[in-house]
Amino acid sequence: MFIGGPPMSSLPPPMYFPPQGGYAPPTYAPPAQPYPRPQPAASAVPPSSPPPKVRFQRPDDPPGSERRPEPTPATLTLPPPEELGIGGKTAAADIDWNAVHRRLNELGSQSLQLQRTSDGYRCVCVLPTADPGRTRPIEAQAPTEAEAVRLALARAEALARGK
Repeated sequence: MFIGGPPMSSLPPPMYFPPQGGYAPPTYAPPAQPYPRPQPAASAVPPSSPPPKVRFQRPDDPPGSERRPEPTPATLTLPPPEELGIGGKTAAADIDWNAVHRRLNELGSQSLQLQRTSDGYRCVCVLPTADPGRTRPIEAQAPTEAEAVRLALARAEALARGK
């Protein structure tokens, strides 16, 4: 789809009909002169002189008495991440989740829930009882996630042993 038609150079010349009748061929203006081409600038180096040699090699060092001493780089030491309160060992890294899930599956646990509370963590796991239609929740609260999970797992194992 063309918008605006073909380029102007490919259009036929416009037809001119004088008001008194008759046909007069249109008159054309002479074609515009093309812009003059820029002439190359005169070379800064006369053509009789040879081109400069570039060797891409740094010059030799001056003798020892003329050398300036090299500045010693400043040593930068950063405190360990633990001092800044980032990184380091986290509470979640203290737990072997594969071992926890494996042991809870052995005990027949139906669910495990971990919640963050205002004073730490709360861990709840649900174990089956001797009655098939009943379950028993085991709860544990501790200041860290690892302690809450370990305490809940210990209580579940004690219940499974019948204590």
